[in-house]
Amino acid sequence: MPTFSCIVLAGGRSSRMGQDKATLQAPTHVDLLTHMVYQAELAGAAEVIISRDPATTPRHLHHHQVIADEQPHAGPLGGLYSCLKACQHTHALVLPVDMPALPPHFLSNLVHAALQQVSQAVYYDSFELPCVLPVKEHLLNYLHQALHTENARRSIRSVLAYMQAQAIPFSHSSARYFINTNTPDEWQSFLQGYEA
Repeated sequence: MPTFSCIVLAGGRSSRMGQDKATLQAPTHVDLLTHMVYQAELAGAAEVIISRDPATTPRHLHHHQVIADEQPHAGPLGGLYSCLKACQHTHALVLPVDMPALPPHFLSNLVHAALQQVSQAVYYDSFELPCVLPVKEHLLNYLHQALHTENARRSIRSVLAYMQAQAIPFSHSSARYFINTNTPDEWQSFLQGYEA
């Protein structure tokens, strides 16, 4: 499989969760950030770039690039922009830190779909993340403008729309893998499902 980069959007403290989601203890007995980095590696990422303050990132992950947002408090696009500029490959798998149930083959299948067409961005239908973005100058320019324009739409959805991303269909029975652990209740639901 051709090589690709993976950007893990790890952010910081979540007001809805009440703590830094990246530090939650995953069922695999590591913090959630480490768990998601492992998932990226198992999916075949040749390069993992972590969007996070290096000072709050575990030392055992510092062999990866850990990049703080150039423009703090700009949401996920701030981290995405800073990390895309560091990518060494033509495509970047963008992975949130708070979707711990995603199996590696869902990630590698998404990358495979993106590589079928030149410069194609892809995501799974109904879920904006994870997604695969081509690392292109016009995308960096778009992100730069969005980050420096007052009242600009700063969402992953707006990026996918701009890139005319292709929605990849999947079995709705697989939706359970896309659980997003944004709140304590969602985190507990994930843990209970993992143990079941």
